Amino acid sequence: MKISELVRESNSRQNLSDMRIRCLSPMPSAEQLLVLGQDYYQNRAFHVHAGAAYVVLGLTFHIRSNLYGTTMTVEIQDDYGRLATVPLCLFEIVDEHLSTYWVIRHWTDGTVAMWPPSFFADFYHDDLSEGVAEVVSDYARVKRQIEAEADAGSSDSRE
Repeated sequence: MKISELVRESNSRQNLSDMRIRCLSPMPSAEQLLVLGQDYYQNRAFHVHAGAAYVVLGLTFHIRSNLYGTTMTVEIQDDYGRLATVPLCLFEIVDEHLSTYWVIRHWTDGTVAMWPPSFFADFYHDDLSEGVAEVVSDYARVKRQIEAEADAGSSDSRE
């Protein structure tokens, strides 16, 4: 059984779907920086703000990454409307259910990602930030699908 089928089956049994998070802090604390390790690149802003909720568009598990150290990151739409990779330690998980639109892949360096399939295309993230029309269109479609899934799960969970 594919992971998407397992997620769909699990989510349908619980009448919930899609992962939501709430920002606790826009930057890692001193303690979190110690956990992230010396490989974590500290000079950056994530453009998220405390108290805001975000739908998770993807998850990545990093091991000794030159940018993220050893941690889990989330793909979200940041406060400027861009696809952003942000350490999960900055958030609390509000809804723990995974998207049925995700697939799982891994790289030889040990990194594992659960993303929509199109996010894995060569240069997808670069093309998105450069405004390549077909990638921008795909991102909007994928984001709508995952947000609709999250909204349906949220309304089901309130019943």
